[in-house]
Amino acid sequence: MQELGPNGWSCSKKSCRAPRRSARLYQATSNIAAAHEVSIKQHDDAARALGVKLEHIAVSDAKTLQQAFAAARNRINGSSSRTDGFLLRNRTYIAELGISIGCRS
Repeated sequence: MQELGPNGWSCSKKSCRAPRRSARLYQATSNIAAAHEVSIKQHDDAARALGVKLEHIAVSDAKTLQQAFAAARNRINGSSSRTDGFLLRNRTYIAELGISIGCRS
């Protein structure tokens, strides 16, 4: 699973039907807060231009992953993920959780 950067959202729209409500997972313990804020704004702007409502969800362990997908079950129909540490190591589990609630990743 690879993170869709701002340019990836437009590529996603061209190649397949984009979700209308999508979650973007990121690691809660990120040590670059300023860069993270910029990243959120870039992703929000790109998603908004495509008519996608993007929800940013901080996760830190398997339990918070489960909670995030359970809580978002009726709010999202797609997901993307940062490609760092914890999220990269758990990409299969994240995909399984997304599929279990009907997401396209």
